Amino acid sequence: MALPLARLRHLIEMALTRPADAASTEAVRVLAHMCSTPLTLALVGLVALLDGILPLALAGGVLFATMGGFAPRLPQSLAAIVVGQALVGLTITLNTALTGLPLHLDTNMLFFAMLAGIVIMSDFRALFWAAVTISIHHAVLLGFAPTLVFPDAGLGFNLSRLAFHSVISLLEFLALGYMLARRQELSALAANRTEAAQEAARKAQNALSLAESEKTRAEQALVQAQKAGARAAKAQKTAETALRDNQEARAERQRLREREDAERAQREAALDILLTVFEAHLEDLAKGNLSTRIDEELDDAYLVLRDSFNQSMATLGAAIEDVRTQSGEMQGLSGEIAASATDLAGRTERQAATLADAARTVNTLAGSLSETTSREAAEGVDIVQQAVEAMQDIERSAGEIDKITSVIDDIAFQTNLLALNAGVEAARAGEAGRGFAIVAAEVRALAQRSSNAAREINQLILRSNQQVQSGADLVRRTGAALGGIKTSVDTITGRLHASARAVQSQSDHLARVNRAISDLETVTQQNAAMFEETTAANTQLSERARVLSDLVRTFVTARSRRSAQYGARAFPPPSTAAPLQRTG
Repeated sequence: MALPLARLRHLIEMALTRPADAASTEAVRVLAHMCSTPLTLALVGLVALLDGILPLALAGGVLFATMGGFAPRLPQSLAAIVVGQALVGLTITLNTALTGLPLHLDTNMLFFAMLAGIVIMSDFRALFWAAVTISIHHAVLLGFAPTLVFPDAGLGFNLSRLAFHSVISLLEFLALGYMLARRQELSALAANRTEAAQEAARKAQNALSLAESEKTRAEQALVQAQKAGARAAKAQKTAETALRDNQEARAERQRLREREDAERAQREAALDILLTVFEAHLEDLAKGNLSTRIDEELDDAYLVLRDSFNQSMATLGAAIEDVRTQSGEMQGLSGEIAASATDLAGRTERQAATLADAARTVNTLAGSLSETTSREAAEGVDIVQQAVEAMQDIERSAGEIDKITSVIDDIAFQTNLLALNAGVEAARAGEAGRGFAIVAAEVRALAQRSSNAAREINQLILRSNQQVQSGADLVRRTGAALGGIKTSVDTITGRLHASARAVQSQSDHLARVNRAISDLETVTQQNAAMFEETTAANTQLSERARVLSDLVRTFVTARSRRSAQYGARAFPPPSTAAPLQRTG
């Protein structure tokens, strides 16, 4: 693992430090010219034809055309970056200007095309900053104005779409970056070999010049002195050797040129195969087929890229499978929650009805108990008051009877005294008073009888008085008893009042309980309404989970492909097999 990373770092360093050549400069000039005129006119014409946002297309086209036209005046590395940003800016302008139109989503493919076009300039920095600009554009607009990037399909689906596009952009950036770095490495190697061949040619040319100089000097020496024949022969031999070396150098240079041409043709063929293979598999990936794998034979330089692509597809397929599994489980759980919420809502409604009946019963009982207690307490107080008043009347009647008995006793005493005085006066009158004496005797007899009657009356009155006294005592004791009874009745009355107050308080408490039960009934009804809302929300959640599951099923992964193949082998075709019957 360390060796591929070190090689990748070496390739990136070479791509960043390699000086610009004539081909790169020419590519920058051509792309800058395309940004300034043809692409801008095509952008404005397409937006006008499709009835898009023409002012935005004009403003963006003029801005990025100006950037493209000004770029060749900048240093080579900065000019390539500016041209790359102008190309990405034109794509962003077209994508935004076609917002809401059927072609809006398809314009996202231009981002990948622009990345491939930027590779022509052979500048790794321009490719890197173009990929960064595209990623920032998608991420920022998805957070603040998602409809400017993708059609309105919900935040969750747009996030998954952003992740999908980001993976494709990253894979294309890695592929193009590696291809660019590898091409620059091979170009540098070819340049080094060409430079070595040229250096060998220069050395051969120098040797040839030296040989010719030696030959000239040898000829001059042969003309000047015949005696130097051996020396001249040696010089001739040296010249012949130099000439032979010159011919060998020419042959070596020719072999180097032929080998360089063969290597260049091999590299171009391998690159064409790589681009063809990646184009086919990227088309499968764009169709949602995550089970696509690169199984074709590639050049050894591109094996790491093939393995990276296959590993990325396996990782993405596993993630989509997990999302599919989780969405299915979430749909099942939401169904169970919906059933539980429906059951709970029914029980809550029944509980609300029961509490309403209990509240009405308690309210009726409280009213009846309060009314009965108040009425009986008032009647008890009236009866006790009448009993006390009757005892007081009996006591007053006993006192009047005592007074009448005393008056009768006084009358009897005075009658007896008058009878005695009449007898004394008749005795004093003598014969003259005999008649009076008889009358006095009769009066005395009458007085005696009156006295006897008075005594009898007195005795009767005394006995009656005693009886009345006894009755008065009894009445007093009865009054006292009645007073105690009255006190007890008052106490009972107080207790009855306290009981009435307690009953009233209990009635108030029952009323509060009734109100509390009414409030509980209201809350229960609100809970029932909330459960209905929860059931509706859970139904929507289940529907969203089903939609998410349907969306995830549009991706074809290795596992789903194996399941489909197994199902195709396990079940006969519809024309020969009996239709399946659903049970349960």
